[in-house]
Amino acid sequence: MKTKEPVQEAMKLWKSLLGDAPCPEELQFRVWLSIHPAARLTYSIAETATKYLRMKKAMNLEYLVRFCSAVANSERRFSQCSNRYAD
Repeated sequence: MKTKEPVQEAMKLWKSLLGDAPCPEELQFRVWLSIHPAARLTYSIAETATKYLRMKKAMNLEYLVRFCSAVANSERRFSQCSNRYAD
């Protein structure tokens, strides 16, 4: 994602990868980006798109947001664990 407008870039990525899936409000992207780096959110959106297709597009907006958040949070925990044992 470009650093110029990370919220707009994240929304654009969501719409391009998830197509006809409902898109969260801009505020949700701001919350995500206040907690997670843009690269982690990019990964989370891509994983959400994969899950959406695997579920044959049977995910509502709440499910999509919760899944994307869970992926981002699990990646954060993974990176914290990796950093702790890197020394």
